This record gives sequence, structure tokens and C-alpha cells, in this order.
Amino acid sequence: MKRKIKKLLTNPNRFFFDYFAKRLGNSGSLKNEANPPFEEKSNIWNRNGFKFDEKVHPWVQVATKFNLRTGATTGHPDQSMLINARDLLDVLLYIFWIAHNLKTAVRIYTLGGGVNITTPREALWRMAAVEDTYKKIQNKPDFVVEFIGEFDNNFAAQFFPYDIESDGLMVIRSSRAYVKKLLPEAFEKAYPRIINEFGNWAFGSPWPVDVVYTWVNKDDPKWLEMWSSTFPEMSINLDRFASKDELRYSLRALSKNMPWVHKIYIVSNCSRPTWLKENSRVKWIDHYEIFPDKSALPTFNSHAIEACLHKIPGLNEHFIYFNDDVLVTQPCNYYDFFDESGRSVARLEPYGMVLANNNFDTARDYLSASINSQNIIQRINPPYMATRLHQHTPHAFKKTILEEIEEKISTEINRTRNNKIRTPNDINVTSFLYHHCTIAAGRAILKEDKSAIIRPKNINQLDKKNIYTYKFLCFNDGDGSSNNEKYISDYKSLMTQIFPMRCGFEINEVSWCSVRMSKTIMAYKTRAHRIPYIRRMIGDAAVSLDDGRWGLWENSKRCWLQHNKAFDFHFVIQDDALVANNFYCQLHKLFDELGNSKKDYAYSMFFREKGNEKKPVFAKFNENARKAFHDGASHMKDKYLRYGIAVAIPSDQIDPIIEHAESLTHLGNHDDSRYSHALARQKLSIVYSFPSLIDQDPDCTSTHTTSRDTQALRATWFSDGPNGFIKGKNAQAGQSANDHESP
Repeated sequence: MKRKIKKLLTNPNRFFFDYFAKRLGNSGSLKNEANPPFEEKSNIWNRNGFKFDEKVHPWVQVATKFNLRTGATTGHPDQSMLINARDLLDVLLYIFWIAHNLKTAVRIYTLGGGVNITTPREALWRMAAVEDTYKKIQNKPDFVVEFIGEFDNNFAAQFFPYDIESDGLMVIRSSRAYVKKLLPEAFEKAYPRIINEFGNWAFGSPWPVDVVYTWVNKDDPKWLEMWSSTFPEMSINLDRFASKDELRYSLRALSKNMPWVHKIYIVSNCSRPTWLKENSRVKWIDHYEIFPDKSALPTFNSHAIEACLHKIPGLNEHFIYFNDDVLVTQPCNYYDFFDESGRSVARLEPYGMVLANNNFDTARDYLSASINSQNIIQRINPPYMATRLHQHTPHAFKKTILEEIEEKISTEINRTRNNKIRTPNDINVTSFLYHHCTIAAGRAILKEDKSAIIRPKNINQLDKKNIYTYKFLCFNDGDGSSNNEKYISDYKSLMTQIFPMRCGFEINEVSWCSVRMSKTIMAYKTRAHRIPYIRRMIGDAAVSLDDGRWGLWENSKRCWLQHNKAFDFHFVIQDDALVANNFYCQLHKLFDELGNSKKDYAYSMFFREKGNEKKPVFAKFNENARKAFHDGASHMKDKYLRYGIAVAIPSDQIDPIIEHAESLTHLGNHDDSRYSHALARQKLSIVYSFPSLIDQDPDCTSTHTTSRDTQALRATWFSDGPNGFIKGKNAQAGQSANDHESP
């Protein structure tokens, strides 16, 4: 009895867990109650105060309830969560509770294949199921949890337990931890809070990364017509051009394991599949949009198509190329494809295959293309000998390097682009040439991960238990696989077991965000290093990076032109911004306070009192601000935009604002002044948040003037800084270099 009382006092959660587990027994059912409502099955759920909010992303609810940090292996907001090992049982109970409310099953597994448990919805309430799962993962360094259901942004969350030693040192169990051993104060700095973007889980990789697919479907009438008119006497290679829904399952895997990617571009000369819904993140790209010479079309040569991928309009600097038969089967993050310096990752075969005069199998047309590429590499970098093919995994690229390569070997690239089918004089830019050029120049690194090529002869060796031991799988057609009914049946059976539910790209887009806001970071080349910090704070955002040729107005215009018309707002933030830790929380409160009228305003997240009060307009501006502060208001309103450091504008107002601002040529490069006039003409008043949710970094020098007192440009009252209002005057008062830019 004493032991039970001690357990009740020291670990009440464990006490009640054991209490109910014993009474449930092996059958997992309560006496005299065959299938009671979930909340009545055990008062342990009510005792823990479990609640479910159908308007908030489920993983946001889990992380918020237990104050979990993210970025376990990256230091950036991703799909991982760090969990105190002592809270593991409570977290499991809560996950099962969430799953019950979502009406989904739960799958929990380890990447090594040691644990793979799927708990169906009807068994979620059973204490025996929870306890069995807990026992199997309680000592693991990490594990993955999936909700098997259909909803937007349904990603696989990877949990990383940590232990707290007697001296308070926090030790992350995983050997892949971003920082393994930390003092409590260092833990909070190293691992960021999750980004709760108006109810949705947001990701903040260092740079925006796009994914590019190429896709073909021989059964598409449009494609068949092009083929027959181009090659009326040539039969179709079924293995090369057949589709067995690989794209659908690859997208399901991508949304589950790489939810942080920015945009997805699907390059094809076929009709869009009917199952692929319209989605703000997916762009369908026709060959005509990327081929410089339209006379080369139609083409059926993958080498030619791949030589044009960097021509995709709007493609980001960092992108990852997938063949549609490639699946990512484990949670991946930014650093699986790019290192801390931004270099791309290459995954080469462990053995060499490519050597001049060694085309031992002419049917393997990729070998001749690789030999041709090898000759080019030796011409560019004579000491380097490229013999190893890239594995059948995703390929990481930097767009500017591909552009540099094209400049150097434009003749060979254009020759390949004009070959309508694979020919012996092709080069393979994406699967061989790029990787070896960058490795030779020290602009890429090598990495090894477990992957496999699956064909009819080995598909039976793969099942839903060992599939998670691989990071990447390629279901590579060949040797008559397109007509192998057993292989196709085995493939679809396996896919429906691993990815049984439709992903967000197959269902009508319904966001968890109560307010949808697209975002762009306005950056200059000398401050590009600040982009990862801002994305760490505000989540995924596009980047408009001025290399020195654009100027303020042109770069600003490019930022606003990236707005998504389907969203409520577009937000542009400058690269010298400091972002409040609870940015979205405070902005959400402000939007809630304004209610249905929130889209009647533009918003400046930065406020500073004007230093030159001799101007009546500035004196009035300061007077209104002080009054709003002393009245305890959360914001003030003004007719004009005074600062352009961080501004949100209703998306449906942006086009006319840009059009008018474009006409104000007499204001030259002063982008803030142009937008201030245009907003006033549009009759959009400006809401300034109190406190400011954005400050200016005093360590950043100006990009357009040589002398600037950066301390004088700090916010009067920053959410995470001192309050200049309390002192009775602006602590950072002084004439601003920007004061003349606003009316």
C-alpha cells in the first residue's frame, strides 16, 4: 500500500495508467460495457484535461500542450519534436486521443525496422494498446508517428526523446541530434519553438526548396497523338513511357515525409491526371514553358527534358528533382539535400560504371550519355575522373550552377535538347554531369543513405515492415515490367498498405490556417546570410534576392508580385528584420480583435516614433501613438505607411496598388513612399501593432546609404525588447534617414 501511495504522489499519471491497465486485462474491454464512448472508457482522459480543437492542426495541439521544441537534427522548424522522456506516456495517450477525434488510425515505427505498430481506430482507447506501444519505444532514440487519415498537411512527425541528468544537463538520445548535450538555457536557444501559423504547423528550412517531377503517361490521348505524328513507324517502349500511378504515390510519400518543400513543379507533355486537385503549391509545367527552342518539341527524350528543368519560371535556387518512380520513405529534412554551406548533396553508386570506349551494352543509353558527359568533365577539370553513376534517388541542384554549366557547354546541351528520343550523342545533365562538375569544384558533397531499386525480381523482398529501413525507393521499370501483371499487382498492393490515404494534393485544399498569408523576404546579396534566420522565425517564405542589379523599388515590386491571390494577405519582410518570438500569436490576436474588418487595412508590424517633430504630420503621428499606448490599445491607425520593414496587405488589393506605385516615377527608388501613396489612394489605412512584432537589427548596415545610425532606427517598443514609451520619450529618437520617404 505504501508503494502505491508513493507512486500516486510522485507519478500520478503512471499510477492511474497502471490502475486502469490492470482492470482492462488482455481483452482490452471494460466490464459490462462492450463499446462505450471514448471519453467514458477511462477517466484518465478527462483527468489529464485532454481537449481537441478541430480548427487547429493536430501536431500543433500536441506540441503546444507539452511545450515541445522542434528542429531536432537541423535547428530549424521541421517535422520533428523533442520530447522529455518522462512525458512519453502522456504524449502517447494524447496522440491516441487526437487520433480518435480525427477518426484515424495511428502508425508508430522506428527507422531501423525494429518497431512497426499500427493501432486501428477502434483499438485506440484500449490501455493495453497504449502500454504495448510505450514499452516498445520507451528506450528508443527516435520514432515516427503517423495519423492514417485524410487531411491537409498530414505529415509524419518524428519524435526525439531526451533525458535530464541529475545536474540538469539535457541529453538528446539520438546520435543525429543538432546539439546532443545542453544546459537548459542553451536548449531553448538551440531548438526553436514550433511555428503555429494561425493554427497550422509551418516549416522553416534555411532556404526555400522546390521539388520538380517529370511525368509521362503513354495512355494519354494527347501524348499518343504527338507520338504517332512524330514517329508514325516506331513502336512505343512501354517500360519507358507506361504509368502505374507512380506520381500519385510519390506525392503521397512527399507530403508525408518532406512536407517542408516550397513548391512542386510537375513537368509533362501529358494531360494533368484527374486525381490531382488544384493546389496553391503545385504547378503543372508544359514542355513549351521550358524549352528555349520550340522547334525541338514535341520531345520524348528525358535527357532533353532534364536539360531544361532550370528554365522553369519561378523555380527557386535550391531544388530537388524526382523521377516519378522515386519514393521518399523516411522523414527527410533540408540537410538531407543541402549542407550548412548550401552545397548540394550527391548520392553516387559505390562502384564505377562509366569509362570511354566501355559502352558494353548499347541498349543502356544512359551509359553513352554518361560517357559523353565524362568527356566534358575531363575537358573542364582534367584531373577529375568521373566513373560513378548517381543512385536512383532524388537529385539536389542549385539553379545558378546549372546556368553556369549551360554557359560553358551550350553546344552539347542544345544538341541534346534537339534530340526527340535518346540518342548516342546525348549528355545527361541531371543524373551525371552536374553532380561530378560540382564535386570536382568542391560545390557538392557526397552522402550515403540506404536506398533500393525495386523490380519484378525483388519486389517480394519488400513489405510494410522493412520498407522504413530505406530512405529512398525507386520502382524502376524495365525487362517487360509494364506488362508484368503480378509485379503491377504487388506494387499497388504494397503502395496501398504504406500510403493508403489520399494526400493534400488529391483532396480539395482546406487549410488549417484561420488566416492565409503568403510571404516573401526582400533581401540583398550582402545580407543573404540573414534569410535562414527569418525563415526560422516566420516559416516558409519566398525569397527575392537582389544581386545588386535591381535596386529597392524593383526588388520590392518583385516581392509583392509573388502574392497568392487566393490568400487573405501577402506579407513582405526585409532582411534586416528581427522577429518577435510569438509573432503569429500576437498577430492572430490583432486580427481577432479587428474581426471581419481585418481585410479593410494594411499592416505595419514595425513602429517607431518619428524623430523630426517640427513637421506637424510627424508630431501628430507621435501624439496619436503615445495616446494609443497610454490607453492600452493593441494598435494604432494612420492614413500613411511610414515604414516598409514588415508589411502585410490584403491580397485582393495588391495589383492596383502595384499599378499605381509603378506610375510614381518621380519618387525614384523610394519604395516605401511609392507604396504609401498607393495605399492612401486605395483608401487602405495602416494598422501599426503595439508592441511592434518586428524590429530592425542594429548590426545590419544599410544597402543604399553609407552613413546610417542603425540604433536610431530601432522600434520604439519591440515585443522582445525595451519599451521606449515608458520613459516618456522615444529612447531611440533622432532624425531617420527614411523620414522623408513617407508623406
